[in-house]
Amino acid sequence: MDAILDVLEHAPRAGAIADMFESSLKSLTLQAFVLLNQNQPVGMVVLGRNLMSLAGHMLPVRPRRAVPNLTGNKDLDDIFMDVSIPFAVWVLERPLSSFPKLYVNNSIVVVGSSHTGLAFLETLFLGPTCKYLTFSNVTLVSEHGLPTFAECLEAAHTCVPKDGRYTDRHLKTVPFYFYLDVVSAVMIGIDRKNKCILLKSGGVKYYDELVLTCGQQFQHPDYLRDPLELVKEVELGKPCDRMLIDNPRYQPDKVPLPPDMPENVMVINSLYQADICLRKLLGMITECIVVYGESIEAYSCMAALLEVGLSPEVITFVEPFPSEDHAKLSIDERVQGNLEQIGIRVYRNSHLLGWRQCNIHVEALHLMSPLQTICIPCFALFYYGLKAIDIYAFKVYDGGLVVGPDYDTNDPHVFGAGTCTKFSRRLYADPLTHRYYCSEDVGEALAKLFLKKLDPFVMSADPAGDSTELTPKLNSSLLAWQPVVKFDSPICQSATLPGPLYYMKLRKPGIEIPMEVQMCLPHRGHTLLTDKSGNYFRLQLNVLHCVAAVTCLSKKPFSSEVLSQLYGKHEALFNKLLTRYQMQLIPDLYDFFTQPWMAALYQETFEVLLRDVNSQDVGTVYDLVKSRFTLYDEGVKFKEMSQSYQEMSHACMCSTDPSGGHGPQLRLSLGIGMDFQAAIT
Repeated sequence: MDAILDVLEHAPRAGAIADMFESSLKSLTLQAFVLLNQNQPVGMVVLGRNLMSLAGHMLPVRPRRAVPNLTGNKDLDDIFMDVSIPFAVWVLERPLSSFPKLYVNNSIVVVGSSHTGLAFLETLFLGPTCKYLTFSNVTLVSEHGLPTFAECLEAAHTCVPKDGRYTDRHLKTVPFYFYLDVVSAVMIGIDRKNKCILLKSGGVKYYDELVLTCGQQFQHPDYLRDPLELVKEVELGKPCDRMLIDNPRYQPDKVPLPPDMPENVMVINSLYQADICLRKLLGMITECIVVYGESIEAYSCMAALLEVGLSPEVITFVEPFPSEDHAKLSIDERVQGNLEQIGIRVYRNSHLLGWRQCNIHVEALHLMSPLQTICIPCFALFYYGLKAIDIYAFKVYDGGLVVGPDYDTNDPHVFGAGTCTKFSRRLYADPLTHRYYCSEDVGEALAKLFLKKLDPFVMSADPAGDSTELTPKLNSSLLAWQPVVKFDSPICQSATLPGPLYYMKLRKPGIEIPMEVQMCLPHRGHTLLTDKSGNYFRLQLNVLHCVAAVTCLSKKPFSSEVLSQLYGKHEALFNKLLTRYQMQLIPDLYDFFTQPWMAALYQETFEVLLRDVNSQDVGTVYDLVKSRFTLYDEGVKFKEMSQSYQEMSHACMCSTDPSGGHGPQLRLSLGIGMDFQAAIT
C-alpha cells in the first residue's frame, strides 16, 4: 500500500481512493495490479466488471485489435488467444492523479444503438478529453439496449454479419454501463417544444441535446406499401394529383401504422433478436423454414439455421432479384452451387406477393416469378426484404432525416448521423450521404463536434468561432452551399455463409461502382485474382498501386480484422506483390497473406513503425532499429560520462590544502574537469 500512496501523492481524496483500492485486493470480482518502472511504482491497473466508485478516479483503456497467431509457433497460442471472459480495464498513473476532473451534466440522449451511435458514445467517454472530462448524464434509448448478450447461442453470432469493430466481445471490453444509462424502449415521437421524446411504453425522457442514430432496419413486408406503389406509378408516367407543400391548404399525410407481425414471421435486426428467434425454433417441430431476401443477412441466416441442427431439406431460400454485378456473380455462383450440394431448395427471381394467414400464423406464401405464381407452405418465415427506418418519429423526412453539414437538423438541439440521415438538398451532397461511408467514422466525427461544443476549455478559447475543422464553410453571400465532410476509412463486411464458407468484402468508401464500369475506366489500376483449393481471393489495386478493394471467399476461417489492414497499403510493402503475381510466383493470394512473415504488418504498432521509417529517412527497418540502438548507446555513454564528471567535481570541491585555500591539487582537478566537460559536450 505504500507504493499505491506514492502514486496517489497528488490526487484529491487520496486516502479514500487507497481504501477502495485496498478493498479491491480482497474482492473476488476485481483484480488489482501495480505498474512498476525500474522497481518504482508509477501506476496501478484494476481489471473487473463492476468497479463502482473506484473507476471514477481512473482512466478507462480502449481494447486493442485482436491478432491471431500467424507465426506457426504453437507456444505463442496462449499469448494470442483471447481470454474466455472479456473484461474492462481502468488505469491510474501518477501524472493523471493530479489532473482536475470536470463533469458535464448536460442531458444527452442518444436514440439507437447502431454503429454510429456506439462510436459516438465511445469517443465521448474514451476520447482525447477523457483524462479530465466526464459526461455524467448520458442516456441510450434502444429497443433492446446495447447490442450485447450475456449468454448467446453461437449460431446467433453467425446469423448477424459483422461490419465493424462493435462485436459482442468488443462491447463487453468497453465500460459502457459504467458511464451510460440504458433505456430499453422505442421512441415514437419528439416533443421539441418541451425538449423530450415520447416512448412507446408511455414514458417520457427529457433532453438537453438529442442525437438520432437509429440506422436502418428490416421492416414489415407491408411497410409503406400504398405510398411506395404510388411512387412507382408516378415514375411510370401516371399524373400526380397530390397537393404541393407550398399550398396554404396542404396538410401532411397521416402514415398508417403497419399491421401486427404474425407470430411465425421473424425479422432479425440485432443479436438479441437472432438469439430469441433461434431459441424459439429449437423448441418447435420444424417443417418448412423459408428465408426470403437478397442481402448477405439472408445467407448468414441459412448458415445459422444449419448450425443449430436443422436439416437442409426443410429450408427454402427465396431470392427476389439476383445481383447482376460481374464481381458479385462469381461469388454468387459458388454460393448457389454450395446450396445445391447441401440440399437447400432455391427459388430465384421470385418476389413475395402475399401470404395466407390463419389466426396469428402464416400457413403459405404466394410468390410471383416471371412465368408463374408459386404457392409454398410456410412453418416460419425469416424476412430480409426492405431495409428502412421508422418514419413515424421524424418531422422533416426526405428519404432520410434531413441534416446539415454539422449533423444539425431544423432544431438546434437535435442532431442526426448515420444511415438514417440525408443531407439537405441545398448542399447538393447526395453522393456524400452517411450511408456510403464507414458508420464508425461518422459517429467519431459527431462526437468531436460535441466535445468542441461542451468542453469548457475549447468553448472559452474561441467563443465566436462557429466553423470547425471538420466542416469548413464558405463565407460568401452569393453561395449557400457548404461542403460536407468526407471519410477515408474503408467499408468492411464479413459473414459466414452456408457450407460453411467464410466471406469478406473490403472496399473504399463512397458509392459502390459496379465492376463492369470500373473495368471500362481509363485509370482502373490492376486486378489480382486467384482461385485455388476453394479459396477465392480478389485484390484490386488503384493507379497508385495501393490496395483499394479485397474480396475473399474461403473454406478456411480467417480474421476479417487482420485482412482489413491491407487497405491503403502499397503493393511494394508486400515484397513486390504485383511483380511476383505477374511472374506467376503467387498461386494463392489467401495463403500469401496468411504467411508468418505477414504477422508484423497486422500489428497496431506497424503504422507507427512506418511513420518512424519515413521521418528518419532510412531505407529498411533494420536501419531504423540500428539507429535507435546507436542513439540509445550514445545516450547511455553520455549519462555515464556526466555522472563521472559530477563525481569528480564533487571530489574536487571537497579537497582543500592545509592553508585553507585552493592548492595546486584542486586547480589540477578543476582543469581536468573542465577539459572533460568540453570533451563530452
